[in-house]
Amino acid sequence: MITTGEQMPDKKVTKSPTRWRGAVGVVLLAAMVAAGCDSAEPLNKPTTPPTSSTASEPAFHSYNSIRQVVADNADDVPDDVPDALVTGFKELASQCDNGPIDSGTYLAICDTNGQPLLVGPIVVKGEEIESVEADTDQAGNPTVLITLTSAGAKVFADFTSENVTKRLAVLDDEELCMAPSIQDAILDGKIQISFGQDQDVDDVVECLRQ
Repeated sequence: MITTGEQMPDKKVTKSPTRWRGAVGVVLLAAMVAAGCDSAEPLNKPTTPPTSSTASEPAFHSYNSIRQVVADNADDVPDDVPDALVTGFKELASQCDNGPIDSGTYLAICDTNGQPLLVGPIVVKGEEIESVEADTDQAGNPTVLITLTSAGAKVFADFTSENVTKRLAVLDDEELCMAPSIQDAILDGKIQISFGQDQDVDDVVECLRQ
């Protein structure tokens, strides 16, 4: 099961002048398990497949993406990251309003806990996201169901199989919607993210549908 240690905003997500949006952490699971990260939400395979997207649902765009988080502290920054971005990444730890900082290949951004994240290559493109829906799990917790296309599901299966325990950033352009930790491989392209009972998942869904 996916659970979250962060509080969702009380109001709907809106785009800010800096195009940054806070996000909750997420745990990616292939089966229902307890969350192991304080700043992440558990993400598990749904017991029933999510409903396919319909013509009435907003289309997903190329600027939506799921990308790899390559570092969450300055000590783990890859060698090929430009020095200017490394400096900016370190500054985000105390001044998150300075973000996001985009160098093309890498993006420095903060989550809602004020933790800087260095985001790297795209794993899943926006056009490979088939649907995003709000729902509830068997325990009655609010969830977000993300279904990938067949092409996206294959890439995501390979990536999650090789990167268990690492984090992902789910983005609307440069705005962070969620920052998942991978607990297990997701092989079928169906992702379920479970939140605390008092959290409003509509903001997460809206983040990806704008």
